[in-house]
Amino acid sequence: MKSIIKKFKEYFWKEHWNIAVFKGNISDFVEGKIKQKDLNWLFGDKENGFCADPFLIEYEDKIFLFFEEFEYKKQKGRIMVSELTESSDGKINAGEKMIVYDYEKHLSYPFVFVYNEVVYMIPETSSENEIALYKATNFPLKWEKEKVLIPNFAGIDTTLHFSQNKWWIFCSNDKIGCNESLYIFYADDLFGKWESHNHNPVKLDLGNSRMAGPIFCWGNKIVRPAQNCKETYGKEIVLNEIKKISTEDFDEEALGAFAINDKSLYSKGMHTISSSENFVAIDAKKFFGARKYLDVINWKRKAIFTKLRQVFQKDSQLDII
Repeated sequence: MKSIIKKFKEYFWKEHWNIAVFKGNISDFVEGKIKQKDLNWLFGDKENGFCADPFLIEYEDKIFLFFEEFEYKKQKGRIMVSELTESSDGKINAGEKMIVYDYEKHLSYPFVFVYNEVVYMIPETSSENEIALYKATNFPLKWEKEKVLIPNFAGIDTTLHFSQNKWWIFCSNDKIGCNESLYIFYADDLFGKWESHNHNPVKLDLGNSRMAGPIFCWGNKIVRPAQNCKETYGKEIVLNEIKKISTEDFDEEALGAFAINDKSLYSKGMHTISSSENFVAIDAKKFFGARKYLDVINWKRKAIFTKLRQVFQKDSQLDII
């Protein structure tokens, strides 16, 4: 049965994501200063897959884009990297796509960051039932697992944030619904012991839980981007101002939602935004084949099951072993 479902998705149930980059800062995007003409779409349509989950890093005077490359036939993603260059006319181009990690199981959301002059990455490895930290040994292609931060937890779209002298992890739990749950973990030391927030899951909301990229500052606000998955996976990005975060409390307020213009080739969804010092990357999608007509029906069905799941799991807590 699984093989039949896999073949059906491969041929009829396709969504195609692409990545766009523009020069500027994330405030330009939030304040609506970026137009369609400013976006540089990096990868053309491919019959066998797509690119999504962009993460930018400027390192040693070069610009690198880490991302997921998904293959329809295998129904899984792998982690890739391309060096970006800017031409004299201001156009941004992606160099050769190079493989960073390619496992038998699905990989995505390569959250890259620099700490103490070392480059680290936390990719999504929910299929391994863990959240793990990887260290670059020969950037950008060679990495090794440094530490399993959170074992026995199928974390989705793990996002790291440092504030109030603590490290915070924001992610979803694939075991109770990857699109509608938000979990928080914290530690005094990145390499130390991680604890589960006392109110996990801190949010159960199909329209505003799953992470959509790194947490960032906008003026005096700390903003958490989240995905709205009510109508379709990654319909739009909701920006939330974090009002309070501690080991006992979490509170945020939605500031607004952002989606790609309807006139764009990729107008059916957007689910990741990230930035470096001088550039911003987003992803967006369109549908192929029967997916154009069946997606709305499918996600309404999922929304019903989500509500039922929340009723039975709203009081569940996570035990870290």
